Amino acid sequence: MAKFILGATERVKKDDSIPVELLPSNKLLYVAKLNTDEEAGPEPVRCNNLKEVFEKFRPSFECEMESTEGEPINADFKIKAM
Repeated sequence: MAKFILGATERVKKDDSIPVELLPSNKLLYVAKLNTDEEAGPEPVRCNNLKEVFEKFRPSFECEMESTEGEPINADFKIKAM
């Protein structure tokens, strides 16, 4: 005997998240905080090579270190290449 459904529609739950399958297998999506700038929100940026990444974001950080005598030193590191 055949099954019939009259007057009903199937409801599919929608998932608004972006599936990882949309990225080709030979591509890489890397997300990281590269500087101390406070921004309103993350914004995707396309960079074709590391040189463009360093020119755009100018990654840097500050840290406190100790000298050989044990004195605190504030250091500012600016990363320009890898």
